[in-house]
Amino acid sequence: MTAQSAAVYDQIAAQFERQTKKPIQRKKKNEEDLGKEDPEVTEHIKKLVNDMEDALLQDITSNKNKRPAFRRLQLLSRIENTIMKTAQWQEYFLLQDGAQRLADWLKPLPDETFPNKKIVLCIMGCIDRLPISEGELDGAERVSDIERTLEVYKNGYAGAGYNDCQTLAKSILNKWYRKRFNIQTTYDSEGRFDKGWRSLQMQLDRERQREVEADEDEEEEPARKR
Repeated sequence: MTAQSAAVYDQIAAQFERQTKKPIQRKKKNEEDLGKEDPEVTEHIKKLVNDMEDALLQDITSNKNKRPAFRRLQLLSRIENTIMKTAQWQEYFLLQDGAQRLADWLKPLPDETFPNKKIVLCIMGCIDRLPISEGELDGAERVSDIERTLEVYKNGYAGAGYNDCQTLAKSILNKWYRKRFNIQTTYDSEGRFDKGWRSLQMQLDRERQREVEADEDEEEEPARKR
């Protein structure tokens, strides 16, 4: 593992130790957008989000004790069925901090292994369907955590067995980047992304490299003072 990949991996893996989470400050829709709130729907989604957190913590505990971690697998159909409902259900799911739960489910376990591929593909598919706005990706730390986690898969850190996951992560992130930079994707004569898109990718790579170098400088600073 390179220094850059190790830095990204450590950043993602370290977040597993927290067990309390603050809800994201998501901009609430007005009544015309959401319609009248349905208490049964709200209660269903609240329970699902809480069950997702409990399942993750159970799998983390099992992994630490060197036992099979399968609790999340049992919840996949409930999560997918909820995300496949109406746009209103999706909005309620996001309001209940569902986006952060999805990001947490994609992160490595304490023994540094990645989740079951079936879990990863299902959760990424759900993320792809959710109406996560560009404003939220820029301004809400908890939602941005999804982007950082997807970057791990996009860059292949999960390993060769996760090629399908890598392809899906690239697709999701490319869609988000197009929104962020207002890029209409076109292709050159050889069927590849146009020059403007390739330039954007180079810019993003440089920004990430600067972040890694800044983190490395911070780690080395105490050693220089000794």
